[in-house]
Amino acid sequence: MKEAVDENKAIDAVILWVDGGDPALAAKRRQYSAGTQAESHDDIAGATRYADNGEIKWCVRSIERFAPWIRKIYIVTDGQDPLVTTERIPVEIVDHTVIFRGFEQYLPTFNSLSLETMIWRIPGLSERFIYFNDDVSLIAPTSPDDFLTSDGRPVAYGRVRSTLHGLTSLTIDRLRSLGHPKVKYRYLMLNAARMIGRKEYFLLEHTPYSVNRKVFREYYSQNPEAMIRNLRHRFRDIDQYSPIELQYLLSGAELRDAHSMLTYIEPRNPAIDPNPTAKFFCVNSIDQFPEAERQAVVKFIESRLQ
Repeated sequence: MKEAVDENKAIDAVILWVDGGDPALAAKRRQYSAGTQAESHDDIAGATRYADNGEIKWCVRSIERFAPWIRKIYIVTDGQDPLVTTERIPVEIVDHTVIFRGFEQYLPTFNSLSLETMIWRIPGLSERFIYFNDDVSLIAPTSPDDFLTSDGRPVAYGRVRSTLHGLTSLTIDRLRSLGHPKVKYRYLMLNAARMIGRKEYFLLEHTPYSVNRKVFREYYSQNPEAMIRNLRHRFRDIDQYSPIELQYLLSGAELRDAHSMLTYIEPRNPAIDPNPTAKFFCVNSIDQFPEAERQAVVKFIESRLQ
């Protein structure tokens, strides 16, 4: 007889995905960005932020290959379907309208921070889940222990930073940019710490993120204005905060060094230098890579997923 699944121990995966090349979605994005600050800032609404280069298929295949303990994969989209196929782990497409039910006035959104604020509302989602950006893949076998401590706390990968030091950097950036600093992810993590009065925060790396739904459910029920603070921005904004950072700080996450776990490449450093102990792989903005380096990435990840 097949052993029943313990719902309290089930762990799902959630992936945010968008095909920015879809003409209908691109037109909708231009409609809402026209005449706003987002229109002229690549860090907010640049095409590469929404580009789809097939990474979603690597992400899903890698979960099946290296995290067979995942119960289900949810892919959150805006009326799209990545048409991925799986052999063992079921996949469900979840539209933005589902997780924004009751908050439809904030749709459409083109902002991953707003979506991260709401993904915990996916119907049927496990209490603890792993959140992936679609440019993050697994490249070696993983276990729940890579994401959860023995007492159920989430594991975060990064470094500790002083809130005061981060605020000083942000202030300098504001002055240099005449009040319009780039929306750097570290400032969004900093904002989460400042929002709850912490003196330190986690400078998170580009890894999968362990999330506890209960933390979001309880915090936002007591602080609904914090949810709206993120939702009211259709595009990424410097005044927003990282919801992932917030729940790590609230849940007393265990911080681990990402150095041994992550291989990360980006346009300014596209050469792959495989870390023999790495389990996570992130390729940032592969659409901006020179062709030779792009092909090297494809060869590398395909070899790992065989």
